[in-house]
Amino acid sequence: MYGDIPEAKAESFDDSTWYTVGLPHSFGIPYFMENDFYVGYGCYRKRLHIDASWLGRKIGLEFQGVFQDAEIYLNGRLAGSHQGGYTAFFIDISELAHAGTICCTFV
Repeated sequence: MYGDIPEAKAESFDDSTWYTVGLPHSFGIPYFMENDFYVGYGCYRKRLHIDASWLGRKIGLEFQGVFQDAEIYLNGRLAGSHQGGYTAFFIDISELAHAGTICCTFV
């Protein structure tokens, strides 16, 4: 979703009006539903399933190319951040993960 949406970090945030995008994706490239070029903040959300057998192990999210500044939230808590243009990085979510469905928000 376009913009800086602080409330989207909460696990209970209703993202049902957001549209699905394929990856890789850029808000700066006109998408099939838009005609204009966008420069600004963007927010993504993804629900993941954590198997109970994974707990006690290192669990992480790997990103292959996020532009500029990124903050990653897990169930409303900051899991990590990264600065740099289109560089790969890893966020360890081991301490924040729990068995079942978790909500990841990428700002």
